[in-house]
Amino acid sequence: MIYHNQLTQQNTTKRKLYFSSKETYVNLTAILLITLSSIINIFNSSIRFFIERTYRIDTLIIYLIIFSLIIKSFERIVNRSFNITTYLLPLIFLIYLIYSLLEHIEFESFYVYLFINFFFNSLPWLYVGNSIRDHDSLNKLLYYSSWFILVEFLLSFYVFKTINFNLVNYNQEYAYRLLPASLFFIKNLSRKINLVYIFGLFLVLVFIFILGARGPLLISGIFFITIMVKNKRNLINLFVSSFFYIITSFGIFFLITFLIRFNFQSRLIEFTTTVNFFSDENRIKLFNESIKLILKSSLLGYGVGYDRILLTTSMGYELTVSNIIGWYPHNVFLEFTLHFGFILSFFFFAFFISKILKFYVNNSDKNKSDLLLFFIFIGFFPLLISSSYLQYPTFFFLLGYILNLTRNLKRSSI
Repeated sequence: MIYHNQLTQQNTTKRKLYFSSKETYVNLTAILLITLSSIINIFNSSIRFFIERTYRIDTLIIYLIIFSLIIKSFERIVNRSFNITTYLLPLIFLIYLIYSLLEHIEFESFYVYLFINFFFNSLPWLYVGNSIRDHDSLNKLLYYSSWFILVEFLLSFYVFKTINFNLVNYNQEYAYRLLPASLFFIKNLSRKINLVYIFGLFLVLVFIFILGARGPLLISGIFFITIMVKNKRNLINLFVSSFFYIITSFGIFFLITFLIRFNFQSRLIEFTTTVNFFSDENRIKLFNESIKLILKSSLLGYGVGYDRILLTTSMGYELTVSNIIGWYPHNVFLEFTLHFGFILSFFFFAFFISKILKFYVNNSDKNKSDLLLFFIFIGFFPLLISSSYLQYPTFFFLLGYILNLTRNLKRSSI
């Protein structure tokens, strides 16, 4: 009886430490990486569901709440940011941005846009990723966040009616917003077969399909194979999870048939039914034009931003700021090489790949290794087929998280 009371007291103390720990603020700030859009959307939609005219006061309130949370973690994040790499990266970027700007000063407003987007929207996440210390708590918060993202999506679709599924409104933003939930449910299934995880994953995959985005489905499939092979010791989980994934694939196939029968339109349904799932003429042309530009200036690159001006012209569009912003290679390797040339790009990727390999060779913590794999798949893999690293905060969080994990390995070995 005494032992039972002591155990209960210890568990209560642990729970108090978890919720009162200053590390929680850092982790909650990190969680904003994947939940910020969902939090703002569900808060604003809830208010506007009852009050028609809010004069954006609701947006101001939620931003103030989020800002107060960031302030709570700011000191710790700043104190943990003293690392030569975390200062060298923005310095190199700034040098190449200024170099490109001075050559093409007539597009000053475009370069100001890139500067603000990079330094205020993307770069700060490098330091957040570098400041994580309580990885177990982060793992728990990511699990809750996965359900929050899914619930927010369901409310936005069924209750608030802010999402519209049709062929014209291809909703890539929402599809990629669901991607972390898909990967996290798969991650949990690789450890333990649970009907709750299966149900959550099934819903996420079906909604991603209906939203019309191929990228998140492809990334989810590759992640499933990767993490199952990584955790291969549990053969029962591997068999059951593989069976579930096959059943889900058949379920989506029958869903396509059902939706077509009722004349439901989706970009992905059109691609699938016309056997064009992996075909995209504009994307292929964009890749080809990017490669041609790289071959013309392969060693030093064009500087940050000038590649978009050249691609806008190559794709046959007028040189306006709105057009320039939208034309980039849609591949992180091509974009980096266009910006910094072969030499710097090679050293950049070689440096971080060596860090990852070092971590997996020396690390014995499965939770950390699974989390790193999770962030690689949400922070790097989408950049192989979509988006720009300059406007992708998750990429910079991943870089900071890699530096964080490998630094801790050094310290633990001394």
